[in-house]
Amino acid sequence: MRNGGDSGVPQMDTEVLRETFDLAARGTSAAEARHRSLAWLTGHAVAREVADIAVLIVSEFVTNAVVHGGSTVISCTLHLGGGLLRIEVTDQGTGGTSPVIRHATPDELSGRGLLLVSALSEAWGASPAVPRGWTVWATVRTATLARRRRHPRGSVTGGSVNRWFGKRALRQVPRARWRMIA
Repeated sequence: MRNGGDSGVPQMDTEVLRETFDLAARGTSAAEARHRSLAWLTGHAVAREVADIAVLIVSEFVTNAVVHGGSTVISCTLHLGGGLLRIEVTDQGTGGTSPVIRHATPDELSGRGLLLVSALSEAWGASPAVPRGWTVWATVRTATLARRRRHPRGSVTGGSVNRWFGKRALRQVPRARWRMIA
């Protein structure tokens, strides 16, 4: 068995585990969604790095649904299988436009969440929910994460260079060439 015999992890690429839960749309919803998601992912032996990324994405989606969705109930669904985790958050909102990445100014306190989601996920998107609202989704690879995570502009952060190539890398590789080694 590829997963060391752990029955909590899907045995084949075609097997998918699913968890769905509903939350009242309130200020504490993101914290509750983080807690429930982390407990479920940990219970299914998902690597901690993957679980941390997933929890951040869940938190961002739920927060956006509470702030922008105009819902009373928010639904969260996690699909685990085939080397991927798919995260879906659905609101019942009246928002007429699809969620998009904003380019916040340096002095704005919010507006960077979907940029983070874009950087951390394999893919993300949104589709209209029936009868109203939006379902926002993201996929995260659960198999070994890529050694070099690319950021939106294709560069690698200094912290990442340190982690993957050692502290000497910053002294040996000029900042202008970081993009080339990524």
